Amino acid sequence: MDKDHALKHLILTGHKDGQVLIWRLSQYIGVIDDYKCEVTAMSFCFEGVAFATIDGKIYIWDIYLLKNNKIIDINLLPFKILSEHIVSLDFNKRKLIILTMNGDVIETKLNEQTANQTIKAQRIN
Repeated sequence: MDKDHALKHLILTGHKDGQVLIWRLSQYIGVIDDYKCEVTAMSFCFEGVAFATIDGKIYIWDIYLLKNNKIIDINLLPFKILSEHIVSLDFNKRKLIILTMNGDVIETKLNEQTANQTIKAQRIN
């Protein structure tokens, strides 16, 4: 099943209280998760959906929104960031681009050569 079919007519909304809600057209279905921190961005990515919170974490869910497969904490990256406040996520050509409040631009790639699919990140100037 492709992601267009799996999430057809679904709307996801992220909120200041940390909840991510799922809707089908105008009908409320339920809460996907409650992150306790403001949800600031979301995007399709890799093989699922990514949700970013104000504390610098990105939660990558599977395409069916059943489980959280990976968490990226930009505070733990091996380079200095100017802000942990993520304001935007963009996915293009197998790369997730993360933008923060103070101008950080971070590119992440999914490394599929390893069994556990690691994320590789680099700062873009």
